[in-house]
Amino acid sequence: MKLIVLVAMVAVAAAQEDLAPVPYVAGSDRDAEIIKNEFSMDEAGGFIADMETSNSIQQSATGTSYPGSEPETGSYAMSGSYSYVSPEGRTITVTWTADENGYVAESDAIPQLSAGQQAAIDASVAAAPADDFVL
Repeated sequence: MKLIVLVAMVAVAAAQEDLAPVPYVAGSDRDAEIIKNEFSMDEAGGFIADMETSNSIQQSATGTSYPGSEPETGSYAMSGSYSYVSPEGRTITVTWTADENGYVAESDAIPQLSAGQQAAIDASVAAAPADDFVL
C-alpha cells in the first residue's frame, strides 16, 4: 500500500513539473517549438486563435467582424492576451482589446503614469491650439 501511495505522489509531482513555466535561458528562444496552434473562423468572419510554445509563450485572441454598409468596409473588435517568462523568471501577462477606440493593453508589467505626469499631459493638450489636432 505504501508503495502505491509513493508511486502516486511521484506521478503527481512529475505532472506538476511538466505544467510549470519553463525558466528563461538566454538563447533558448531560437530552439522553441510551437506545441499548440489552434485557429477557427465562423461564417460571419469572427475567429478564435490559441497558440503556445515550448518556452512558455502563450497567446490567445478572439475577434468579431462587423460588416460595413458597402463591400470592403466594416471593422473588427478583438481581444486577447499573451504571456511569457521574463529573463528574471517572472511570468508577464498582457491582456488587450482592439476596436474602433484603438488598442488598449493592460498588465502589471506596463509602467503607469503618475498623477502629476497625467496632469502635465492634460494641461499640454488643453493649451495646444485646436488646429494642432487632426481627426
